[in-house]
Amino acid sequence: MSHIKNRFFILRSINFGLLVIFLTAISFVFVDLPFFKFTRTMSGYIFWFFENVIDLISDIFDPFNITLISIIFLINVFSIKKTLKIPYKRKLIESKFNATTETINQTLVYYNLIFYHIILSILFSGLICHILKFIIGAARPKYFFLDGFERLNNFNLLHKANALPSGHTQAAFTIVMLLIIYINRYKLIFLLIAFLIGLSRIFLSMHFLSDIILGAYVGLVGPIITYIFFLKDKFDPINFDKVLKPKVFFKLLCYKLFI
Repeated sequence: MSHIKNRFFILRSINFGLLVIFLTAISFVFVDLPFFKFTRTMSGYIFWFFENVIDLISDIFDPFNITLISIIFLINVFSIKKTLKIPYKRKLIESKFNATTETINQTLVYYNLIFYHIILSILFSGLICHILKFIIGAARPKYFFLDGFERLNNFNLLHKANALPSGHTQAAFTIVMLLIIYINRYKLIFLLIAFLIGLSRIFLSMHFLSDIILGAYVGLVGPIITYIFFLKDKFDPINFDKVLKPKVFFKLLCYKLFI
């Protein structure tokens, strides 16, 4: 039930952002090509794992799917708000969940903001990722090794050839950061999944290591930036003592269908 407030100091640090940029540059110049070539020497089982397991998991973290689900939840929250305006239905809901109108309203406001935050984070992080791809113009392995592209071609209009930062990695880390913010459990598992999704992009010949480093950073800071600049003032007035737990909230969504 917690959100950002005073958490994630390191990710919010300018110095950490500069460190990420430095590591990305070092990887781009010295590590990307040797590491990519090294992965080509690894067992075929590893390639199979990334292609058939991790890539399948990345489909679950597809930002379009998450955005669509969030929009559906927003529509349902709006529908419950309309239902509460009908006196006898409001009393049925209050009686069923043993909650006051204020508690139900606070709950709807809170979860409404969460779904807005999810959508904003995905859109904002994705936009930043694609702007950086265009500005930097770093070639994907396929275009570098097979089509003779320069490693760096700033403001490259052939967007599909641009690799830095990795969009799949950014999307995975954006969604994982949102899960960490609102679930606040299984952090290491979520981060491991996002890391493996990022690493899979190298084994699938779509990206270099530097693309993964910067993509992960953009994905992690996106939800924090959108919270601070767009939603913090809306979260602050919420009385969290009067917010129903997620399980009860989902039951409320289902119950609304039967009244």
